[in-house]
Amino acid sequence: MIPALRWPLALLLLVGTAFGAQAAAPEAAPLQVNEPRTDEVRETGSSLVWARCAEGMRWSGHHCLGRPLLLSRTEAMQRATERQRESGLAWRLPTAKELQRLVKLNRQTEGLDPKLFPDAPLGWHWSATTRTNGQSVNAYRYDNIARGVSGESVNRLSFLQGWAVDLGTGDMNGEVAKKSEMPVRLVRNER
Repeated sequence: MIPALRWPLALLLLVGTAFGAQAAAPEAAPLQVNEPRTDEVRETGSSLVWARCAEGMRWSGHHCLGRPLLLSRTEAMQRATERQRESGLAWRLPTAKELQRLVKLNRQTEGLDPKLFPDAPLGWHWSATTRTNGQSVNAYRYDNIARGVSGESVNRLSFLQGWAVDLGTGDMNGEVAKKSEMPVRLVRNER
């Protein structure tokens, strides 16, 4: 190679490496723990703060101890109210979209990040969502006919059913009987 071309080529390589390293710099984690031993996880892209443990479990500083409470949807709403009263913080049942986003933000192949949410139960968890859309029901679709779903039956059944999210996969289901017993993970907005 001609010596006069070596320096510009080396400079170009050096500048390209610097820009590549800058572009590859890690972005801020979507979920963070402000203090290592705290029982809360902050969602950086929003004002949400998540409980590290499912209800019924207790944070030890490193792990969630105990077993998660399995509650009906009514009991889950009551538990959120009790926790609010006990702590003085506005804990609530998360919406289905918030739970689904929590699963996606964890960037795990399945479930929640065990460093942030140790001992987290997988499976379906209650949400506060009652209805995600007001679309009419097509009475002529075979799957609706087979299940006996019509506009009237949807309205009649909506008070018996709630929305749950699978914290292993992020799937949502709006046809869960409210008397079903499932774990609950509470959330609150930052003060």
